[in-house]
Amino acid sequence: MSRFVAVVLSFLFLVAQARAYVDISPTLGYILQDAVSVSVLAVDKVSQERRIVLYKKVADLKGTSPGQPLKHLVSEGFHPREPKMVLDWAEPGRIALFFTHGKVGLVCTGTYWYQCSETAEGFWTMSTGRPELALAYYGTAEKLRSAVALMLENKEVVITAINHGAKFGVYQYNNVAFQKVLRGKDCPVLRIKASLEMPSSIWKVGAKDSKWIVGSGSAGTEDIPKLVKVLEDLKAEVAVRAQAAEDLGLIGWPARTAAGPALQNACTDKEPLVRISAARALIFISDENLPYIKVLEDALHHKQPAVRKAAAIAIGDLDSDAALAIDSLMVALTDDDKSVRWEAADALARIGRAAMSAVPMLADCLQDRAIRTMAADALGAIGPPARGVVPLLQEGLKDKDQEFRWTCAIALTRIDPKSAKAGLPLFIEKLKSNDHRARWDALQYITPMGLEAKAAIPAVRAIVKRGNGVAAATLAAIAGPDGEDALGVLIHVLADDWDTSEAIAFVGPA
Repeated sequence: MSRFVAVVLSFLFLVAQARAYVDISPTLGYILQDAVSVSVLAVDKVSQERRIVLYKKVADLKGTSPGQPLKHLVSEGFHPREPKMVLDWAEPGRIALFFTHGKVGLVCTGTYWYQCSETAEGFWTMSTGRPELALAYYGTAEKLRSAVALMLENKEVVITAINHGAKFGVYQYNNVAFQKVLRGKDCPVLRIKASLEMPSSIWKVGAKDSKWIVGSGSAGTEDIPKLVKVLEDLKAEVAVRAQAAEDLGLIGWPARTAAGPALQNACTDKEPLVRISAARALIFISDENLPYIKVLEDALHHKQPAVRKAAAIAIGDLDSDAALAIDSLMVALTDDDKSVRWEAADALARIGRAAMSAVPMLADCLQDRAIRTMAADALGAIGPPARGVVPLLQEGLKDKDQEFRWTCAIALTRIDPKSAKAGLPLFIEKLKSNDHRARWDALQYITPMGLEAKAAIPAVRAIVKRGNGVAAATLAAIAGPDGEDALGVLIHVLADDWDTSEAIAFVGPA
């Protein structure tokens, strides 16, 4: 291959990577149209040990969903965050929406989505988390229920979703690729118009000339007085007041004057969860409020584990701004409660490279079976500064636990791609999977390995032959001059002939 063609391949590879992966994520309108049935479920019983959630059906919104009780088995998923998100949420009485198409279902808990498949035994088994669907809807399940009901009446509604697209220059590619829960300061919320007539993919909704975007934030400035009133209502439920504070934070900068005093007062509220939500909201609104992170650090020492856990989550939601609390998070890594330790590790992962001082403690946490997968993920998120733990992660590739092996392999690709070569068989196995998402994830992870991943060329080439632009970009990266057969597909990507607008709502074998 000529040097010119090699240069063209390199350029087209960058273009394909920029366009790929989450752009074909479906809109709520597309999911709703594609679903054969949509129902409202309520959590009835939960077995944390057996990872089973029993739902009872509250109502059918479209069609008729499977009979009850609905038994959902929460499997490991692609990342340790996935089952934990579902099991932590699943408390009796909480509602979710269930979209089904044949034997495949999507469950939206409000701020998280997961996919499941029906088995012969009558279980619906979670196959994977779908974090990218927060780009279709992110809010409360109650509001989603109301929105879906109106959309089915062919009405247009305004919903909230995580921002992704050219309109505001916010993209979620890496967050989705590494199964990060889409929330926090680097995942801003916006309001969009939703109907059965909306585009199929979120890429079109987020376009610069989009007519579907109402504005940034979870609410408009006209909603601030009402939210402030709820926050200041000491007779209201704690969860309701905390949610009001959170919503004010998601409005962002426009709420600084009208909501600032109320949020500052709430930072001394007698209810710790209100204090946590208020402090987080203030920091979301303006970096000038960063000193309020002290409220969150203090909550890490509360006598109740649930409060300490909520504080760690709130600190993590500040993303890079949470660097001020790294020392407190390292202390939390030794907490008696494993859920607090987990969230502290997750918060350090969200901070990323700035958390390099936590590398030695996170390395020690690789021996803590309760949080070792999250510790490995955090080390991967810190990246090259964690090179010293490469031997420990390579040793983790030999572990009997599949989830831990997979997380160690991904972490190695982020710290030192060349060192991930030992984990290549795991990625090749995913490349040969019948599952779209498994293949896409594996392509994302081996691409930084470059020529070190040449053993994966046959598996990637097989996907390229289907006209897959993402695989073609990966082939260009790992095959170098031998990746000439990727050229045709990549040229189509550059010419915009590769159509990313056809969304995939219910992912099955393909």
